[in-house]
Amino acid sequence: RVFVLDPTFNWNRGRGLALLALLADRGKSIHWKFETRAELLDRALARAFARLDCEIQIGLQSARPEVLARVGRPGFDPGRFAEKLSLLDAVGLTWGLDLIYGLPGDDLPGFRASLDYALILQPNHLDVFPLSVLPGTVLASEAADLGFEVEASAPHQLLSSPTFPSADLAEAGRLARSCEL
Repeated sequence: RVFVLDPTFNWNRGRGLALLALLADRGKSIHWKFETRAELLDRALARAFARLDCEIQIGLQSARPEVLARVGRPGFDPGRFAEKLSLLDAVGLTWGLDLIYGLPGDDLPGFRASLDYALILQPNHLDVFPLSVLPGTVLASEAADLGFEVEASAPHQLLSSPTFPSADLAEAGRLARSCEL
């Protein structure tokens, strides 16, 4: 089993297709797990992934365009995102989504809307976790200005924010645990 922890390994489409062809040729006995960005998918990439024994993990993070824009992922279009995922379904791939609760500008109702959106897409699995504000990141440098209260030690999870108080984070955690069922 090999997990390719690089959601932009196929940013250069030609290079990504070449790598997938190489892995299909030389890694037949390996189960692969890839991260990728939905916006990078097309039919040729979906078919290339399908030639492998693999599963795909996609970082949705939130279904709220304004929240995604605040963390450097502008331009989210829910309809287009769903179209891209349908390419994976068309070739029979197993895929899952990641959601994060506690992102800057998000709140419990917004997280619930993101969770509803993710579930409507019918992923094979859904990983839901709290925001971690890792030292050395842009988010960590902005944490005080954002009003974030964060754990001092690893995993540096968000404890509260102006839009996501601790009680709401606890409720989001309960919803996340229910997704594991």
